[in-house]
Amino acid sequence: MKTTALQNLFHNKKNHIKDSIGQRIFRVFLAIILILACAAFLFPYLHVLAKALNSSADTALGGLTIYPRKFTFEFISIVLQDSGILLGLRNTVAITVIGSLFTVAINYVAAYALWQKTFWGKTVIVWFLTIPMFISGGIVSNYVIYSKIGMIDNFLVYILPGSFNFFTVVFIRTYLTGVSTTYVEAARIDGASELKIAVKIILPLSMPIIAVMLLRAAVGYWNSWSTTLYYIDSPSLYTLPYYLQLSLKNSQEVERVLREAIEQGRIVGDMSIGSPSESIQAAQTIISTLPLVCLYPFFQKYLAKGVSLGGIKE
Repeated sequence: MKTTALQNLFHNKKNHIKDSIGQRIFRVFLAIILILACAAFLFPYLHVLAKALNSSADTALGGLTIYPRKFTFEFISIVLQDSGILLGLRNTVAITVIGSLFTVAINYVAAYALWQKTFWGKTVIVWFLTIPMFISGGIVSNYVIYSKIGMIDNFLVYILPGSFNFFTVVFIRTYLTGVSTTYVEAARIDGASELKIAVKIILPLSMPIIAVMLLRAAVGYWNSWSTTLYYIDSPSLYTLPYYLQLSLKNSQEVERVLREAIEQGRIVGDMSIGSPSESIQAAQTIISTLPLVCLYPFFQKYLAKGVSLGGIKE
């Protein structure tokens, strides 16, 4: 009997050692995969950052990787002194902040209403809102509608048309179905109103999905340039992505004219040495993407906090 007990103990210990070795191998393999993934995502951005902070003549020599060989703030300062960049940055920040908060608020209210089991006609409304996700009138119909209601060349055209997104509503509503209703039932017994329940109880428990949707909306508003192209005429309402698009086209046109002039012998020069256009474009890219890069860690912090708030046990 003692021999059998000792054998079982030895066998369990041996299996534990094997499991520990397997877990360690898996962790090492997972760490390698994550390191490679981080390198794949970081290398292009660091390469562009190196171009923005490097001398244009040195960049033209090639071989530049993730750090500048001849450090300079010249191109960053040139971009920051551009009034169009600053105006576009101001408009984009305002659109992103106002639009993201308004979008999440509208979609959260809609998702909370559709989450209610006693909401009459919920199925019909869901089907009614699902159809536009697959069928759209197109840009021409949108332009006609916006012109009729006075939203052409208007700041509100950035905010109102895209504020309600049924795809976001579905995400939030799906998350709410997994939220514990213990506190909700207790609050209703105590006489709390639906507004207080939605703001004081459900909203803190929904912070993970709210943070994700808020970040998703912010990225969409920040990177959007087609709205400016279709519905905006005044340069004072240009966004940063659209201004960068215009700047890219202008720089390509300037380079084309210079290249033709050099090839035809009308001017003497070399387009491959010291051309600052590539460095300026890199500086514009860094300035336009840096706010979003700084935004991700901030949201990650509140996302983890929201997960801890949402961890309720029955």
